[in-house]
Amino acid sequence: MDAWIPAIVAILAGYVVGSIPTAYLLVRAVHGSDIRQLGSGNVGATNAGRVLGRWAFWLVFLVDLLKGLGATLLIPLVAQRATTTVPDGLAVLVAAAAILGHNFPIWLGFRGGKGVATTLGAVLALEPVAAAAAALAFLICVAVSRVVSLSSIVGMVAFLAVYFVRTPDPWSNRHRLLSWVVLGLAVLLIWRHRANLVRIARGTEPRIGQRVPPTAGPPRRSGRVSVGLVWVLVGLVVPAFWVASRTSTPHAIHGPGFVLEPLGRVLTGYQRAGRLAFFRDGRTLAVACPRYDRLVFWDVTADGALGGRRDVRTAGSPVALAVNGEELIVVQRPSGDARHLRSAFWQRYDRQGRPVGSPFDVGFDPDDLAIIEGGTAALVLLSGNAEGESNRPDPSLVWFDLVDPALPARRNELRLGDATTNPTRLYLSRRQRHAGVATFEGDFIGVALADGPRLSLTGRIRLDEGSQPTLSHSDDDWIILPGRRCLDPTPLNTVKPGLLAWIDEPTGQLCLAEAGSVTPPTRYQPTGPLNRGTVRATALSFDPNRGLLALADRSGGVRLLRVRAE
Repeated sequence: MDAWIPAIVAILAGYVVGSIPTAYLLVRAVHGSDIRQLGSGNVGATNAGRVLGRWAFWLVFLVDLLKGLGATLLIPLVAQRATTTVPDGLAVLVAAAAILGHNFPIWLGFRGGKGVATTLGAVLALEPVAAAAAALAFLICVAVSRVVSLSSIVGMVAFLAVYFVRTPDPWSNRHRLLSWVVLGLAVLLIWRHRANLVRIARGTEPRIGQRVPPTAGPPRRSGRVSVGLVWVLVGLVVPAFWVASRTSTPHAIHGPGFVLEPLGRVLTGYQRAGRLAFFRDGRTLAVACPRYDRLVFWDVTADGALGGRRDVRTAGSPVALAVNGEELIVVQRPSGDARHLRSAFWQRYDRQGRPVGSPFDVGFDPDDLAIIEGGTAALVLLSGNAEGESNRPDPSLVWFDLVDPALPARRNELRLGDATTNPTRLYLSRRQRHAGVATFEGDFIGVALADGPRLSLTGRIRLDEGSQPTLSHSDDDWIILPGRRCLDPTPLNTVKPGLLAWIDEPTGQLCLAEAGSVTPPTRYQPTGPLNRGTVRATALSFDPNRGLLALADRSGGVRLLRVRAE
């Protein structure tokens, strides 16, 4: 199905949901009258409150907020299930359609409300931190002024302040659509309140609790907005800029002989981002999202920013990936119940995310992938019957020749143990004469890679609980010993010889230390929006060309950090 067909339907559905005239229906049901002929004539929560009382204001406000929130969150998900992919920014367009539906409902001759509650619900789904700032500013201003219209404008200003300060590059391809939409919504909201602004200036704008009877003329004078309220505006907006800038600014972390500098964070849009890999020149980053059968590609700019996103639907669940020249090889398990019936496979992609060649079967239950230097061969780690299915082969390491990448050849397979050996990660030594396999049980299995495809076991050691990664004792062909609960240990030798980076699995923190050091590692805790709260890192990759670390996390975020010698 063409991706734009469900997208267009989704946008129309957003308009229909937003156009449900909550205030009109409530006043018609309770009062038996047309709200457009009562009070200010506006079809919104404030006028419903004037006609029916404060309870009606909060009821209409909540329902209108849920219209924007529900449409923005749920409708794009339904559209995504109807097709293999949806256009980027569909949620933004659905949100805008819901707000326009509220303001210009077809059922009432395109004469609706002013969109405050629906806008808040929509932006709460798109930018929850900025929306929370807007809600706080709205409530404070309401408490001080008791003027809903003014408070709505103050809330929108606070939203814009926090959004544009928090977003590293609001006019990049990733954020441009949302930036234009929020600016357009701000203009629309202020335009819809133009009569209110005139009444505020004249001191005749009704305040909360002031009832306006059906036959009343212009609201009676209730006092001009005090000069002190201007200071309230300043007191809300200026701190919003200051707090957002302070909490959004990454702070460098100094370690022994190096500096770790956070550069920024983007979202894949999918929970639990998995493995990631830089292409050899460092100008492209690929991220696997196995829960959603997705790959996300980004261009990496010279200053360490991510842009030019490409979202790719994969045929299976991507569990491992490795770069081979100008191509990315992605090992995928069949999705859903098919993984019990069909062999896993790999698929090659170019840096634009386009599939290259045909899928190639590799065996059941793969866990990891490594490419031999020069791209002549690939090693695939298979769990086999260690994952609980007795009809599978034993866990093994398989060698595939890649002399012709279009025609891979299975050359050798090494049994690693029985069903009690559950392999998880694969490591190659510096000169690629040896490999190491870490297991779920905490063992490290050595494998000799002699004379091409010949594989042989060299030993098995027990990793100490809580140990840090280190390097094996060898002058010319060391290998990383990963530590019991350390994910993706990676050498940073181009920054400082012997420096290692890894993820501490219990805490989800990024750790850096010299191999063999007895001092505690330098730690970096990934945080959520506005640098508040914590998220757990799940994978990392290193670009030695520019000293960039890419870090994936459980919330679906990807952040870049620069590591440099000090």
